[in-house]
Amino acid sequence: MCSHIMIFGLFHQDDLMDKTSLRWAKVSDAQAIAILELSSAKYEHRRQPLDFTAAEFTEIWQERIRSYQYQTILCERQGILLGFLSFYRQVKRGEICCLYIDPEYFRQGIGRRLIRAASLLVSRLQGKCLKVDVEVLNFGAQAFYKELHFRALGVKLSHLIEMKKEL
Repeated sequence: MCSHIMIFGLFHQDDLMDKTSLRWAKVSDAQAIAILELSSAKYEHRRQPLDFTAAEFTEIWQERIRSYQYQTILCERQGILLGFLSFYRQVKRGEICCLYIDPEYFRQGIGRRLIRAASLLVSRLQGKCLKVDVEVLNFGAQAFYKELHFRALGVKLSHLIEMKKEL
């Protein structure tokens, strides 16, 4: 994981994102990640809402990070978590299991920056695509991904749209 962190510095930042930084999550970031996901999840129109306390979800995120089950990129500004993107297992496979932005920072380019970083990481590892599942009723996320050249492949489990972007 550490060898890939250098890639994050290669992006040109615009004025809006001028003071943000990207880095890999550590176990000590689990609480901030859990709180951000819980606050942002209500906007994704989940079929089954997240039903965890912040403490329970923090423990889940600690295990996810500790076990390397999720490879998570954080976007921060002056030490404040603005958003994160997690790959499921190996980054090279390009399977994005979650992308969450703090609602206070919606529509400020953070999600786009995280997808750019994900694209670069997967490409550098000779991966071929990014994949993500989006809730059927999450029209905002569907539009976001389509704008970034993801295409819908179909519906799975009756409530998720599979989307893919070739790199």
